[in-house]
Formats: sequence, structure tokens, C-alpha cells
Amino acid sequence: MRWILPALIFFLGIGQILPANAGFQEGFDALRQNEFSTAMVELLPNAERGDSGAAILVGILFANGYGLDGPDMDQAAHWFGVAAGGGSTPVMVVKGALMGMGRKAEQEFATAVAHFSAKAETGDPEAQFLVGWITTNGLGVDTDEAAGMAFLLAAADGALGPPQFTLAEMMLEGVGIPQDEPAAAALLTDAAEGGHPGAQNALSLLYATGRGVPQDQVKSAGWAIKAGRQGHPQAQFFVSGLYKSGLGVPKEPGTAYSWALLAANQNFGPAQILLASYYAAGVGVETDLEEAYFWWVLGTLEAFGEYSPLIESLRDSLTAAITDTKRSQIEQQAFQWLGVFQGAFEVEDPSN
Repeated sequence: MRWILPALIFFLGIGQILPANAGFQEGFDALRQNEFSTAMVELLPNAERGDSGAAILVGILFANGYGLDGPDMDQAAHWFGVAAGGGSTPVMVVKGALMGMGRKAEQEFATAVAHFSAKAETGDPEAQFLVGWITTNGLGVDTDEAAGMAFLLAAADGALGPPQFTLAEMMLEGVGIPQDEPAAAALLTDAAEGGHPGAQNALSLLYATGRGVPQDQVKSAGWAIKAGRQGHPQAQFFVSGLYKSGLGVPKEPGTAYSWALLAANQNFGPAQILLASYYAAGVGVETDLEEAYFWWVLGTLEAFGEYSPLIESLRDSLTAAITDTKRSQIEQQAFQWLGVFQGAFEVEDPSN
């Protein structure tokens, strides 16, 4: 399975891989120099891969119509919504970046604040959510957590998944609002039943641990599977572990392997380490140490902390069993896979 992306290059007879989008720094530099079209080209792929900081800058480009025929507030709303899921760190980075490039957040967010505030007053939940996020984080306005929270609560009452999810996360940890696990679980349930994959995954973890709801492994597995079927990599990883251990679902190693593979192919590091362990031990798949090493290499780039013991254990066993030359070849294949996945390389269209 590891050969899917690299093999595509050679199967098509390409032989040439072209550099694509360079990254956030290039987009940042282009925006600083008012080269808006270049900024969009560099930043948009990063935003599409979930980089919240890039998403904020892309939202600014759309909101102000930089490099475009005019403002596109629907696109701005979309990218600000993506950014809102990234927490406070990307916001602080972008606020500092704007200051560093001589731009004032008040000016860059003026159009967005005016547009979304007017819509929020009509009761539009998406606009209420965005105004709440903007106000809570002080983007173009003075930071006002109380006012921002009021907008977020209003948006959650509108039964819109993203604000319910965001507000629930804040309630769970007591960030900007009193901690209330049962209320957070209720919000997550509404969002999960509405099909929000992040809420489904979070609700699954609450049922697994009994936070805000009675502990129920069957319900935990059910919500994780729903999120995983929508492509949520953390949920897919969690479901893999459930099937491996038989917790809330039948013990099925083959199914555990399949779910781990789904998440690993989304470059989710913990799942890549888990998949490596499956290949090393023959869990749900034939033992293949080279395949295990391939996923181990990728996983070490993304997973850390609590996964360190497994990473180190696999390293010791795999490096002892695979020659230096073979490991070097597999490492190159892993980096090539990663390059294609991240857009650092792209496949040339053979029809050209």
C-alpha cells in the first residue's frame, strides 16, 4: 500500500517532478510586498492543507479583494471559518506577522468586521460565529471575550456545527468561559447529530472517558466510526485501536489495519506509527518489516510525545533487521511520498 503515491509517478512514466508551491513564508513575503496574486498562489495550498495561519491570510486576501476583481466575502467566510478551528496560536502569529509587515489588523479586517457584523445582527449563525471569533481574538477590533462569547452562544443556538464545536471545546477546558462538561457534551451531541465530523470525534472521546456523559464504549465506537467515515484521521486512528483491542466493537485485526491505513494515508503521524507496528507484528496484515520501516519514517516526522516509546521500540527492532542500504532506499521513497502528499512535488500531466 505504501507505493500508491510514489508508484503513480513511475507508472505514468513521468520521470520528472516539478516544484510546486513553496510555502507560507513565500506567501507572507509576497503579501508584505503587495504582490497579492503571488501571495494567493503560495498561501492557498497551505490553507487547504489545514494551516490556520495561512487560512487567515487567505481570508484577508478574499475579504479585501486583494489581487481579485473585488472582495469575495463567501470565500473570506470559508477561510476564516477554517482558521477558527486552529485555536489562538495561529491568530497570535498572524497578528504579529501583520505588525511585522507594517499592516494594521484594524485595516485588514475592517471589511470583514463590517460585513459579518451586519449579517450577525440579522441572526445569521455563520456570521455570529465569525464575529464571535474575531471579537474574542481581537482581530481588527478590541479584544472582548464577553461580547465574543455572546456571539458564539448565539451561533450555537442557531444549530450550526462549527460554532457548537468551538464553543464546546472552550467549555470542556474552561477557556474564556466556565468549565461545564455536561453542557459541552450537549453542544457536541447537537453538532455531531448534524454531521460535524470534529464533533463526532470529540463526542466519541467523551463517551470513551465518561466526561460529561456516562461512559459507554459502544456509543464511543459508533461516533468515532461516523467521523472516520467522513475522513477524520484522528477518528480513523481511534477506530483502528478499538478494533485491535475489541473495545466497543468486535476484535478484528484486519479491520483495525484498514482503518489505520486510511488515517496513515492522510499523513496522520500517530496512525503511521500504529500502521508500522501492525506491519512489524503482522496485525491484520502479513508481516513486512520494510513496509513497517516506510511508515515508521513518515510517522516520526509527525508523531511525538506519548508515541515516543513505540517509536523507539520500532526503531530498534527495524534498524536491526534492515540493512543500511535498504533503509536509505526506503527513506527516499518515504520522503518522495511526503513530497507528493504535501504538494512540494507534483506529477507532470503526460497529456501535455
